[in-house]
Amino acid sequence: MRKLLLFAFLISGCQYEGTGTGNPMQQSNQSPPSGAERARSVICRKLTACHTDLRPAVCYDAVWIQSGVASKLGAQAPIDTLKDSDSAESKDTLAFDETVLNQCENSITALDCASQTVQDAYQSGASEPFALLPAMIPSVCGQVYPP
Repeated sequence: MRKLLLFAFLISGCQYEGTGTGNPMQQSNQSPPSGAERARSVICRKLTACHTDLRPAVCYDAVWIQSGVASKLGAQAPIDTLKDSDSAESKDTLAFDETVLNQCENSITALDCASQTVQDAYQSGASEPFALLPAMIPSVCGQVYPP
């Protein structure tokens, strides 16, 4: 009986945290981000770093539906927004070029906050604060969605 109590006492102090690798029998439903999601993310990281009054959630929502952004990435009409691009990607009617997208992300990250296009990309007092956002997207991004 004392051995059982000692065993119970020792076990009660142990915490089981698993293997840290997850359940190999459970399939992950999480897919990698789309090209549109990656573009939105890098754009909003740059804008929120350069415009300290811009909240990330506001940026993410606005950039997702801003007209002209998808065409700056090479998408053809009727695809006009990143939301449109994401939908087309999920239907396999649009695909991004991984190499070009990486170059595009690097180019956006490297933009100087003092540059006029970055400053103009978000105008907090304007009726359409993100209207000039497409002009901020570097030309290297123009083939993210090749024809």
